[in-house]
Amino acid sequence: MIRSARSAALLLAGLALPLSGASGQDLTEDCRALQSLADPDSRHRASLEFQRDGTIDLLVRGKRFIRGFTNCEISGPENFNAIECELEFETGEEASAYLSDLARRLAPCTPEGLTARGENVISENYRIIEQHSASFLDKEGEDVIADLNIQRTVSSYGPRTTYDVQFKVEYD
Repeated sequence: MIRSARSAALLLAGLALPLSGASGQDLTEDCRALQSLADPDSRHRASLEFQRDGTIDLLVRGKRFIRGFTNCEISGPENFNAIECELEFETGEEASAYLSDLARRLAPCTPEGLTARGENVISENYRIIEQHSASFLDKEGEDVIADLNIQRTVSSYGPRTTYDVQFKVEYD
C-alpha cells in the first residue's frame, strides 16, 4: 500500500535514472523490466500470461520478468495505478528464500537500493513478516514505490497457514 503520493514518486524517480550508476548497456534484464514498469511511456508494455499449470507470468516488453504468480491484480487511474502479484508458499522458509533472491535481483535497480523493514502485524490472522521497499520519482516527477514482502495468513476456516510473496509497483 502506498503510504503517500510523495513516497511513490520518490520510488519511480529512482527507476527512471540509470540505476546504480550503470549505463543502459550494463542494466540487467531485471532492471530493464523494473525501469519499464516505472516509466510512464512504457508501462503499457507490461502484460500477464496465463500458464497451463494455472500460474501467471509477468512479462515486460515481451520478456518474462517474474514467473509463477498465483494471483495478480492491476489497478488503473481511478485509484493509485499499480500492478500487484503474489506467489503462494507452504512454508515461511521457502517464501523467505524466494523473497531474498528477488530482493537481491532488484536491489541494484533502484537508486538507493531496497530498504528492509521488520514485521508488521495487521491482525491476529494476518501479518507482514518481511518487507523490502524503495521509493523514487519517475521522469515526470511522479511517485513510484516498489515493494516486496511476505504475508503470513492463518486461515480462520481451518488449520492452514500460507506465506505469500508479494511483488508490487505503484505509481501516481
